[in-house]
Amino acid sequence: MTRLRIAGLLAALALCCAPAWAQDADPPLAEEAATDIQVVDGVPVNPELRELLSQNPGKRSLDELIAASNELIQRQQAELAEQQEQADAEWMNDPFNHLEGEMDQLAMHFEDGRTDAPVQAQGEEVVEKLDQLIALLESMCES
Repeated sequence: MTRLRIAGLLAALALCCAPAWAQDADPPLAEEAATDIQVVDGVPVNPELRELLSQNPGKRSLDELIAASNELIQRQQAELAEQQEQADAEWMNDPFNHLEGEMDQLAMHFEDGRTDAPVQAQGEEVVEKLDQLIALLESMCES
């Protein structure tokens, strides 16, 4: 009788949990994302910094390590800023589709009830882009 009860409980558990087990798992991380930050002795380490430090295996002072880390962070921030500038300029290649996508995102945020600061900033960015596009169209009509 005990085996029958256990089998019944396991069957009930399987039926209850089957939908959760049947769901697709999240897609695996891309290779670059998986190796983006490594953890060494419980401390997250930037792989570029690790490579930089491994180039010269000699002992370094704490000030040298901090300076190397700060230089790398500044370089990475400059690269990100440059990428952002390129992305900002690329929207003009297809402005209507780009703005349509951004406005769809805003509409979804508003439907979800999200009106926090990042959503407001995104809305202001869309308005600025629309202003730029209108000004460009007006100048093209005048000439």
